[in-house]
Amino acid sequence: MSVSEFAIPREWQSDRRSPARWVLSHTLQYKVFILVLVAGAVGNAALAAVVPILVGRAFDAVTARPPELQALVVAAGLILGSQLVRS
Repeated sequence: MSVSEFAIPREWQSDRRSPARWVLSHTLQYKVFILVLVAGAVGNAALAAVVPILVGRAFDAVTARPPELQALVVAAGLILGSQLVRS
């Protein structure tokens, strides 16, 4: 006899031997979401790390003699683009 009111074709059997195993067994049901979460976190960190590098390039372009306006515009565009992607 069934304990639940409805029959679920692929019912998930969680590991109830300890609280940590129970949480892990529920988490592993959503492997794709975990991969997306990790990829998003790595992408966010990478794009946040790009900003200081590009600001340094923009500073070098402004302090060069004569100032390199093309390099400044490129650096500003890359900063804007990276932060739009990050958002």
